Amino acid sequence: MTGSQRIGIIHPGEMGISVAASAQKTGHEVYWASEGRSPQTRDRAAKCALRDAGTLASLCATCSVIVSVCPPDAADAVARQVLACGFAGLYLDANAISPQRAIDMGQKMTAAGVAFVDGGVIGGPAWTPGATRLYLSGTRAGEVAACFAGGPLATEVIGAEAGKASALKMCYAAYTKGTTALLAAVVATAERLGVRDNLYRQWDSDDADSAKRAEQRVRQAGAKAWRFVGEMDEISATFRSAGLPGEFHAVAAEIYRRLAPFKMGHGSAPFGDLLAALRDGDASVPLHLVYLQSGAVLLTKRQYSQWRDIAAEYGNYVASLGPWNVEDVVRFFEQDEGLEDSGWPFSRSQIMDFVKSDAMVLDSAYLRA
Repeated sequence: MTGSQRIGIIHPGEMGISVAASAQKTGHEVYWASEGRSPQTRDRAAKCALRDAGTLASLCATCSVIVSVCPPDAADAVARQVLACGFAGLYLDANAISPQRAIDMGQKMTAAGVAFVDGGVIGGPAWTPGATRLYLSGTRAGEVAACFAGGPLATEVIGAEAGKASALKMCYAAYTKGTTALLAAVVATAERLGVRDNLYRQWDSDDADSAKRAEQRVRQAGAKAWRFVGEMDEISATFRSAGLPGEFHAVAAEIYRRLAPFKMGHGSAPFGDLLAALRDGDASVPLHLVYLQSGAVLLTKRQYSQWRDIAAEYGNYVASLGPWNVEDVVRFFEQDEGLEDSGWPFSRSQIMDFVKSDAMVLDSAYLRA
């Protein structure tokens, strides 16, 4: 593969847009599919002058290389959608998934005539040269590395077999993000037991400013926790497949699940609110989503044994979902409406305020009035 390529990015989120920019700087034409994406994603793509293919089908027909950068729980669905569009080029999965999932995905892609490369990104959005590295494995990994050679995203090929890059990503994140989850749980426990100030003094006596750094790590985790839940689940599965206990990272997933609603705070949420969410476990509140003929959407804490009970209560009933916890609700809206909450029936903050309140029903029609 030589010369300028047409490369499709799914999707240009905070990480994906930086990956796209590195491909552009290398001289490639980078495309995306705007159908169903949020205004924020559209603005992000416009600022980087990505070419809009409109639909996923058009993206797959236009591009010879597709790069998938999405939350780990969506990786398989994206791969299936690309295959369903008849794509027959080179596919890079650069998501935080377990090695076995990468291997399985690669086998399905290969059987369909698609060249598959496994990828794992270590670092934040790739705007600073050398600060973020994309590890690659697969028989055509070198071709993928060449797609980003002129940009700030560093690449390294570590093997010819799918699964190697994902394995490295899992082991690295198991330590960095796993220990942050442990730290968050320690601070929340100390707060509940009334010894947080004492713990901070002891930490600072061991290492100056370590308490301040600990709080900063927990704050930053709150802003990114929505992405880490699925990643911890993947790490748990990775450990189990290697014959090691996966329970630690399964619990880390629960820690991040409780912090997930703070995504839009960008690290600025009051620290006390983060600790309260960790201690109180707001994610355990059972919720139902109810869709009405009027177009209104309800979020309710009322408990029902079956959907017919909900239909009997609301004469203009259309459909309902649940019972779900708050993270399930947030994840559903992210997948159905896009990651940014501007197009949701309720914002993240409205959902969390409702969960913490004594109110039993949140009505989107009332909020829009």
